[in-house]
Amino acid sequence: MIKQNNIVVKQYVDELRNAHIAFCYFDNKYGVLCDATNENLVHKMYTKLLPQRMYLLVDNVVKLRHYVSEIPEIAYDLWETSENNVLIVFSELQNLSATIQQNSANVALGVLSDGFLQNLLQQFRIPLLFIPFVSETDEEIAEIQHIIPYFNMVFDKNRKLYAGYGIIKLQKDGTFVILRK
Repeated sequence: MIKQNNIVVKQYVDELRNAHIAFCYFDNKYGVLCDATNENLVHKMYTKLLPQRMYLLVDNVVKLRHYVSEIPEIAYDLWETSENNVLIVFSELQNLSATIQQNSANVALGVLSDGFLQNLLQQFRIPLLFIPFVSETDEEIAEIQHIIPYFNMVFDKNRKLYAGYGIIKLQKDGTFVILRK
């Protein structure tokens, strides 16, 4: 099973590196998973879907330092002590697509505990962006499939990546607002 899982992860990495998207469920929402540093791809997806929230996913907190200009100490405390996974909205992002940086108030960052996704992120070596569909209609999905290369392997409507995320907006001074418990 582990060998088969590694083969599937490698296929995902190859597809994502070729500027493709994956359809999947994350946090009980259906949407697309893509390379967070590919401006062309992120911009197309953002302008097409106009999401209220996007999710930037990494496999460990150390990597967040490269993408967040300043991380208050309380963020590390929240990630380490929370019983559930925590997604945090930071005000200033860097080294990501311009679309993500310009819309940082709508981007929740998180360190994932899902083994498959963590393995995928470790091998991909850069963050992934999840953009949820607004309506999840077949027409909306078909429209995306028409404009961007995609692939469906394991991340179909039966594979849900969910770990009970709370979302917190964190300021540089350490003050925060709970957006979702």
